[in-house]
Amino acid sequence: MARSGGGVGPGHAPVAFAGKAVAICFLAGICMAILAPGLPPAGLRWMVLVVGMFLWLASPRWRWLGALLAGMGRACTRAGAWINSFRLAGRGRKLP
Repeated sequence: MARSGGGVGPGHAPVAFAGKAVAICFLAGICMAILAPGLPPAGLRWMVLVVGMFLWLASPRWRWLGALLAGMGRACTRAGAWINSFRLAGRGRKLP
């Protein structure tokens, strides 16, 4: 009995690198980050992104979880950068 290479068990097809399930998990991670009540600290945001990308690229078995974490990490890091840009832009102006 031959294995299918990267699936969950014998007879299971491997999860595609960028298939529909992975895309749905990536978008679910983004939605989870958007709906969260606050942003995690910057170090945790980057750690979630790096771990998610590692799982996505390294193991077909954990690809869906990697996509979920990568989506969450990307949304959080972008939101953090967006917030910091508004903080920096507002420092030069005087408030009325």
